[in-house]
Amino acid sequence: MDADDATVDFYAKLSARLDADLQHEDGALWLCSPVRHVPSTHEDVGWGCGWRNCQMLLSSTLTSDCQSTVCNQVLCQDDGSAALPDIPTLQCLLEAAWAAGFDPDGAAQLGHKVQGAKTWIGTTEIAVILRFLGVGARIIDFGVRAHSRAGAPPHASFSCDACGMAIIQGTWYHSLVLDDYDLCARCHRQHGGGPAGPFECVQSPPGSADRAAVQLLDWARTYFTEGGPKEGQARGLLRTSRPPLYLQHQGHSRTVIGLLENAQGAQALLVLDPAVTSSAMHKALTVPKYWRSGMLLQPRSLGHPQYQVLRFDSTGAGVPESDLSKVILAAEAFP
Repeated sequence: MDADDATVDFYAKLSARLDADLQHEDGALWLCSPVRHVPSTHEDVGWGCGWRNCQMLLSSTLTSDCQSTVCNQVLCQDDGSAALPDIPTLQCLLEAAWAAGFDPDGAAQLGHKVQGAKTWIGTTEIAVILRFLGVGARIIDFGVRAHSRAGAPPHASFSCDACGMAIIQGTWYHSLVLDDYDLCARCHRQHGGGPAGPFECVQSPPGSADRAAVQLLDWARTYFTEGGPKEGQARGLLRTSRPPLYLQHQGHSRTVIGLLENAQGAQALLVLDPAVTSSAMHKALTVPKYWRSGMLLQPRSLGHPQYQVLRFDSTGAGVPESDLSKVILAAEAFP
């Protein structure tokens, strides 16, 4: 079974499971276009979630119009079948994109090298890979972030410059000597006395986590329901043509494939998590309603003050060498 068949097969099984479980419920679940679940292996546990989510996003291009000519060349094998690039191939693509001038700030933060390393990547790096392949990608920020930059434009790869953690939450430290240098609390304890000091301590304001969760769910509902049934008519499983979303918070990332809303209006995100094993996913596809425990991200679990979402953007597709596409900044921000 090639990657295209695997994507369709997984999506068909997931759709059938959700359809059966939602038939007698008053709520609605909006499901994205076909996508494939790609779990982590023992070789990338603890650092590979960003790479695996990138593979999931690319799997959605196999059966959609998001695929560009360049992307098609990467995904297609000599026999004409499709195959998702493995992590080493994605690492090569990221370094090639940096060499072509994409995201120089992010490249510098990661030392211009990821091949063979157990390097975390986040929203910015995935946007770089997609744009390098000619697939348009747009980043949306949720939560408080920009004020730590001392007036500078917020870079989408806001991360700890010592350990590379993709997004800093809670308490972090901004260098008063260097314009674009931040440390998480742990690294500040280890490196705070270095040449980048002194540092300004920055706190996420109280209530920022609740605000970010509400903003994220509201935005996701608009994204998945746009063009669908009118208010009050939505019920059961509703398949959409919307591609999946990449969701990043400190320490982990997931692929958002839908939104569930019950009769009372309470919402939850339907996600594919690289940390979920193949056996656990098989159970979610075969055991009635088991997916509710492993695939739903409830509001109570959205406790981070900052999130980033990456969505496909058809307006920026097909132009991998565009100077504008090489600059990675958030297209929208919800402070």
